Amino acid sequence: MIKPLHVDKLYNHCDLEIFDFQTTAELEELDEIIGQSRALKAISFGIGIKKEGYNLYAMGKLGSGKHSVVEKFIQSSAKDENKPDDWCYVNNFEDPRKPISLKLLPSIGIQLKNDMEELIEDLQGIIPSIFESQEYRDKQQSILNKLNEIKKRSFQEVK
Repeated sequence: MIKPLHVDKLYNHCDLEIFDFQTTAELEELDEIIGQSRALKAISFGIGIKKEGYNLYAMGKLGSGKHSVVEKFIQSSAKDENKPDDWCYVNNFEDPRKPISLKLLPSIGIQLKNDMEELIEDLQGIIPSIFESQEYRDKQQSILNKLNEIKKRSFQEVK
């Protein structure tokens, strides 16, 4: 049978004098995970399996922090591991359906990406200016003059 609670049981007084802070905003964030020793052992075991095809699956209530716990643990463990190579795929101009893979040293992939973006940005400014230059116009006019001369001679030969 359900017993009604007495008012005294609904409230648990906490003496604020035992804390040496005013709000929890003053506290530093904890690095360790509290009260999840079984889960941490399972995560450690899971990420310790180095064979291909194994995955880590965390089950728990929505909002229980399982994703944060696993991510924090993996990031902490990854500091002790060798960084993997970067794999980048670039366009194959001869066969665009088959990109070319590049195996690069760790962190070089992002440098390549940034350098390529910078190159594209530079070329977007340089190429239009080339077509607007006097040198380009002179070459264009020279080619047109030669073409007109060839046309003129061809018509004269036909006459």
